[in-house]
Amino acid sequence: MKKKLLAGVILALLFSLLALAPALAAKMNNPWLYREGEAVDFETARSIAMSAGVDTNVWHALPNNMEFTSNYLWMSTKLTSGDSQERTLFFSTTEVALRVWFDGELIYEYGIMGGDRFANGGWMTHLVTIPEVKSEAELTFELYSDRPERLGHFDYISLDTGTDQAIKLFAYDASYILALPITLFMLVIMIYMYQEPMATWKKLYLRIIGFLLSFGLWVLSVSNARLYIFNSPTFWWYVMSTLAYVMPICANYIVYEILEAQRKKYVMYIIRIYAVFFLAALIGEVLGLHGLSRFMAVYYVLLAVAEIFVFCLTVGSMRDGNHYSRAILVPIVGFTFFGVLDGLGVQYHIFDWVTFYTPIGIYTFLIFILAIFQEQIKESQRLDAMTAELEYERTMAVEKSSIDQLTGCWNRNAFKPQLKAAVASADRNEEPLAMLMLDLDHFKNVNDTYGHAVGDEVLRNFAATVREHLGERLNFIRWGGEEFVVLCPGFNFKETLWFAEEIRAAVEEAAINPKGGTVTCSIGITLWRGEKDNTEKFFKRVDTALYMAKERGRNRVSYIP
Repeated sequence: MKKKLLAGVILALLFSLLALAPALAAKMNNPWLYREGEAVDFETARSIAMSAGVDTNVWHALPNNMEFTSNYLWMSTKLTSGDSQERTLFFSTTEVALRVWFDGELIYEYGIMGGDRFANGGWMTHLVTIPEVKSEAELTFELYSDRPERLGHFDYISLDTGTDQAIKLFAYDASYILALPITLFMLVIMIYMYQEPMATWKKLYLRIIGFLLSFGLWVLSVSNARLYIFNSPTFWWYVMSTLAYVMPICANYIVYEILEAQRKKYVMYIIRIYAVFFLAALIGEVLGLHGLSRFMAVYYVLLAVAEIFVFCLTVGSMRDGNHYSRAILVPIVGFTFFGVLDGLGVQYHIFDWVTFYTPIGIYTFLIFILAIFQEQIKESQRLDAMTAELEYERTMAVEKSSIDQLTGCWNRNAFKPQLKAAVASADRNEEPLAMLMLDLDHFKNVNDTYGHAVGDEVLRNFAATVREHLGERLNFIRWGGEEFVVLCPGFNFKETLWFAEEIRAAVEEAAINPKGGTVTCSIGITLWRGEKDNTEKFFKRVDTALYMAKERGRNRVSYIP
């Protein structure tokens, strides 16, 4: 449902932008005339501009298919009086230097007439305010480019109020304004996911980060905001042209990381073809042949054919159960469609309007990012569950190694950390701490008389009897053989003495020996003495107290405060 909603939003954005296109491309009503010529000085250029529409032997009607051989071109049209507020001329050019004349007077100029590709390179949007038209006026463009095929092509041109032209300029940048924030959002997500220590697709995430960086920079290079960052159309033109070749390479590296081994090699062939084509374009550019832009016309055709092949590979992967392949299909279709659409508009002038819709493709890429994020969450949950299970198993193993299997009491391994924790708590909270040591009287006689099986049963019954009198706070430890220790936090001397007598009496009264007879125990007790004490002395005292109880006849409690 969410994917369908997102797809609907993308389509709505696309159709809203397409609806704006005719307005952006609106031409002025009167016909255009043109003349080709050579470089001229300023006064001659002014004279030519003033003769527009007069010397019909030199000026001709502008044909539908404009192909010029000269590097210089003049274009002219008549403006008639109308709304006095419609005085803002809005148009764009690519790799062209120009002057704008109004009734033979220069009102605007851009670039260097007769300059090279570095002086006049790039794509530029122009907003020109013209004088008020009283009745009729001649508007003439003097154009120069070292690429004659660029002459005569205004990406769009219209005359309107300043407010309306500002709206059109904003509308032109709408797709870029919509694309940049979502690109940045996805970039932040992928950087975060890449830095996660449990990330399992780090190489894929790195490929996506590279693509998003190149895409974001490309979007910036084709927006009007670029000139506010760095006012050099030529620089941004090269950034835009270079990244147009780089982005398909970056995008297909993402597909390469997703697909299975048997399909990866075919995607790598596509990447290499793109790379060779890009290298050839760079060489042509270095040689002064305008390789980046001239090769682009063929590159769009290559893009359409190659991505259909990549699409088929991805469909095959999806049918094999690859979830990521299913998610990447949408951006493959989206970017290819918008890219080819832009190529038809920019390179072949099929449409009367020119803008880039490729930025809208980033919303199709969002579907893929959300799928990755969802899979990463599932993977994290699976790893968390596995970690929790391993931690539980580790805890159980530690606990098992710390528990006496016969009596269920803690064993000697657990005694030291429990004693250390009890002492630290007593010192921290300034509370008393007592320790009891218990020993079964004449236990050796039980083993000798009835055997070790009965002896084990006696130990189990003894531990169960003592445990009935212990709360959750008291740790019950089998020290070894028939000796046991009880740690009693919060017990003062009187409480400890009473508690020890209670346990001694309970043992004496209980039916501990399955063969009959009375089983008794001796108990030694002592108290923690605070900072002047230590655990070794503490244990030594309780051991001594137990020895005293045995020496005094057994079945009794002895203490050392």
